[in-house]
Amino acid sequence: MLRINSKIREQAEKIFNKIPDIFLLYLLQVAAKRSLKSLQKDTVNAVSVQQKLLRNILKLQKDTKYGKKYNFAAIDSVAEFQRIYPLTTYENYREVIEDIASCGNFSQLVAEPIILFQETSGTTGKSKLIPRTKRLLSTSQKSFQAVNAIAKSYYLNGKAYTKKIAHPKGWLFVEIV
Repeated sequence: MLRINSKIREQAEKIFNKIPDIFLLYLLQVAAKRSLKSLQKDTVNAVSVQQKLLRNILKLQKDTKYGKKYNFAAIDSVAEFQRIYPLTTYENYREVIEDIASCGNFSQLVAEPIILFQETSGTTGKSKLIPRTKRLLSTSQKSFQAVNAIAKSYYLNGKAYTKKIAHPKGWLFVEIV
């Protein structure tokens, strides 16, 4: 049986315990770079990307109560959407959102389940419930990753970002390029 000095074992455990943090930082950076590349590609064709996004949203939401009210299934262009669909504010949705929050019938407004409601602080008036779906949260996460990559790229002058992690023999620096 191999005996290891308790101090060496403790140092090894500390290092070993940092591996998940380092690996997680690496995975987050890979995801951020992928999201940034996707965003950069989309900005080259922003108009067509936005048109495609609108068509996808209308297609997904066409069978909801709201989609049927505005005949989303028949809308096939941005101009037609702008002509048919009125400009709205949260107040146009407040009653339906509060009803969804109390009874859970999400299909009044969206085609996929609402997984949570985030309540605003109400700094501009009465607080609001913001419905969140899995798809919206995923899209928000990808956007955050892209913004994070942009910030690192531009605000750090393109230099590698270094994360400082405590290490038993000093500091461990992890370079994220």
